[in-house]
Amino acid sequence: MLEDADLLSTDEARLFMQGVLESIVEKETGSRLEASKEGYAVAKRKFPDCPIP
Repeated sequence: MLEDADLLSTDEARLFMQGVLESIVEKETGSRLEASKEGYAVAKRKFPDCPIP
C-alpha cells in the first residue's frame, strides 16, 4: 500500500512493516500477556463449556 502510493520503496515498506510487527510483539509480551493468559485461565475454569476460545 505504501509502495503503491510511491511514498516508500519496496525495501522501506518492508522495513516499516517489520518494525510495526516487532512493536506489536513487544506490546503484547510481558505483564500484559501474562495478565491475559491468567484471565483466560480463570474464565476457562469458571465457564468450561463456553464455546468462545
